[in-house]
Amino acid sequence: METWPFYKAPSGYRLIDIDYKICFDDSDGLILNWKKYYGVLVKFLSSSGKRQRQKIKGLVEKVRDAPDLPENGKNAAIFWALHGYFVPLIVVKKDGKKINTRYTIKDSQESFIFMGKSQQNVEDHILHIKSMKTSIQPFICCVGEDILNIGNISVYFDDIRYNFKNFIRGVDICFKIIYLFDLEFPPACLTFYSFIEVFFIILSQKTLRPRFIFCQTP
Repeated sequence: METWPFYKAPSGYRLIDIDYKICFDDSDGLILNWKKYYGVLVKFLSSSGKRQRQKIKGLVEKVRDAPDLPENGKNAAIFWALHGYFVPLIVVKKDGKKINTRYTIKDSQESFIFMGKSQQNVEDHILHIKSMKTSIQPFICCVGEDILNIGNISVYFDDIRYNFKNFIRGVDICFKIIYLFDLEFPPACLTFYSFIEVFFIILSQKTLRPRFIFCQTP
């Protein structure tokens, strides 16, 4: 990002919007389609089934049965719950051998959004992942007692933070950063992001990048 200092400004995400639209001929696919399919996802996630995780089901039922919940909390909860259905088993080739790497639902969730009880929790988490000396893909940070009551929403990337009042807008920018700078989806939530990419963004087949994954559903 040193090459493009204007991206580092608090309003740098507006440049990301502009450049993404020029490169991919799409600007608001996620935002528009999220409104369109939100009800479908709530119905699907709250349905019973052997694969349904009770904690996830309970969370979605709260969203379904309490229409007065904050909009950001409801939207974040549905994204959070989706990780329960898209737990990836990544196959990595190393020295000609295939190595299976398994991730938990929590790994997937926290690679997409980290929720701290306080802003200090968020800062400590960022310091921790930076200390691991691995590449840090864009992710969402927020503060709250639980996923239904979140605030201080921001997107973190390369020591840059973009603040948002709207959770879906944060998800939108997170995805656009990954595509615009030709980054890989975070391995722990690769299957989740691939679902968002195909179901909501609806880019052309020429634009979609092939990804070698196996989906392990609970």
